[in-house]
Amino acid sequence: MIGPPKNRKVRIVALDGHTIALLKGWRLLRAELGLVLVTGDAYVFGGLDGNHRDPVTLAATFGAHLHAAQRKLGPDLPVIRFHDSRHSHATALLLAGTPVQVAAERIGDDPATMLRVYAHVLPGQQRQAAEAVAALVVT
Repeated sequence: MIGPPKNRKVRIVALDGHTIALLKGWRLLRAELGLVLVTGDAYVFGGLDGNHRDPVTLAATFGAHLHAAQRKLGPDLPVIRFHDSRHSHATALLLAGTPVQVAAERIGDDPATMLRVYAHVLPGQQRQAAEAVAALVVT
């Protein structure tokens, strides 16, 4: 079922130039198949019939691509479920130093929930905070 997000809030996230270029290319490919696939309310990654893709099929396709990447890149590449890519995104944002508020907005979480769920990936932040304060007060 397709419906509004659980929190009923529309989420707008910034995209980098490379991703925008890829999405524009994808839109051109879809337009060649039929203009109905690129109308204002069309699903970006919908099926060729214009409807949303079946979640089971989408998950299976994701898994197949992941297994192909594992064969190519080696067995150390973890195999995750499609939904786990959301957690991977959140973890990568936090490890890159993205503020919790911004990371939470991107994945549609409350910052308090995000801190509770992902605090384990930020173990060195106490040390970083201590060093930052020391840099401010030590002359």
